[in-house]
Amino acid sequence: MDDLGYRALRLCSGKGSYEAIPTRKQRLALGQLRDAMERIGRPVLDARVMLILGGSPEVTILEDGRILIKTRSEDEAWTEMGRLIPFLREAVRHRT
Repeated sequence: MDDLGYRALRLCSGKGSYEAIPTRKQRLALGQLRDAMERIGRPVLDARVMLILGGSPEVTILEDGRILIKTRSEDEAWTEMGRLIPFLREAVRHRT
């Protein structure tokens, strides 16, 4: 995960989700990411400033690269991040 700057997951205060925060500022091309998710059959709700990916676990991806993974299992959150990384890598528009 290091090449994208996601080094850790943090349990959210409600303890029902894990949040991945990039260590460097970045912008994701959400439209491109939405199209990629739809091509692999993942349900996507495009709210313009964020994508909500259906399925288990549900995932919210914000344009600034923050990701919320709705699970109480850290292992499941890391597994989901592993599935998302190739798509995120393609969608990064800008890193600082």
